[in-house]
Amino acid sequence: MISKGAKKYLVNPSLGLLASILYIVLFTTTGNIGYSLIISVLFSGALDIILRFYTKANACGLMFILNFLALFFTLILWYILHKTSIPGLMYLVFFEITFVTLLFITRLGKAYINMYLGKKKSIIQKTYLGEFFDIAKLAQYGLTYHLFLLILYQLSRINSEASLLADTIFYSVIPVIILATIIIYEEIKTRNIVKQLRKEEWLPIVNESGEVTGRIAKSVSSKMSKRFMHPMVRIALIHNGEIYIQKRTGNNLIDPSAYDHPFEKLMLFNHEINISVRNSISRALNMQELPFTFLLKYVFENQDVKRLVFLFVSRIENEEQLKSISLLDGKFWTPRQIEESLAEDNIFSECFQLEYEYLKNTVIQADILKREVSHKE
Repeated sequence: MISKGAKKYLVNPSLGLLASILYIVLFTTTGNIGYSLIISVLFSGALDIILRFYTKANACGLMFILNFLALFFTLILWYILHKTSIPGLMYLVFFEITFVTLLFITRLGKAYINMYLGKKKSIIQKTYLGEFFDIAKLAQYGLTYHLFLLILYQLSRINSEASLLADTIFYSVIPVIILATIIIYEEIKTRNIVKQLRKEEWLPIVNESGEVTGRIAKSVSSKMSKRFMHPMVRIALIHNGEIYIQKRTGNNLIDPSAYDHPFEKLMLFNHEINISVRNSISRALNMQELPFTFLLKYVFENQDVKRLVFLFVSRIENEEQLKSISLLDGKFWTPRQIEESLAEDNIFSECFQLEYEYLKNTVIQADILKREVSHKE
């Protein structure tokens, strides 16, 4: 659904019911049937054109189109019969019956409408169509109940005199209340959806080369197991050939409570990878800069998730950086300690186990050699 400015309200499909309310109100207040019908027909037609132009989506005027057709057929009937003695209230009833019939036919053709209007796979089109059919169902049922209520009302007054107040309530006030309630309900629903979308985090969908092919809400992706692959940033902290390791929290989706690097973060849509790394470090350590370098990219997949992992390395080289590390809950492990635990306990995360050999043979080995050279000097 469109969520910027006034568009999020204009795309609300229940607003098409305003044409019905306008006709009933004009009919009741002016008593001029022809005037009421002409104004309402022009209103529904104009709003349909404006919505199509404003939203660039053919589906966004469907409710106005149905109102336009029902009003137009009623206008034709009035033009043919307006010189006869047919009670004016019958034009309200005819409009309502026609509108309910069109709603019923439209819902029967839901599959064909979805196939025709949704074939371009526009998010706006598909979202609107789903909302439109929900509103069509509510309007059809609500007005159908009202028509049955009118039948009972007419049967109850067979032997009694007509009452202008009662006629106004049953023929005008009740249907307006029904339609207005549907509009208010959909407006509240729309606002709640917009609020949820504003809070939602969006994840990029990537292929194995790292190209972004789409995006999906984080809450939706978490329910779809490993259907989509998302990029994930991991950061290893290295100091004098040792790796900083801490225990993962129990609510982690991957390997809860296992021992791992302190930094791991899913990248959000439209976020740069370097910024994601820097933000992860600065939030945890309360420091703006900690040098880091890219080391490795690989695909990680298990029964729950599929990730394109970007492994970065950050070297801790001075006292200030070591002091910042103390804010975390882990400690530095030597290669020997890690390898003993790998052989005996299998306490490390799957990702850590995949990365360790590469880390040991590149970064850690380089640190050890660097330290040996500095000692000789």
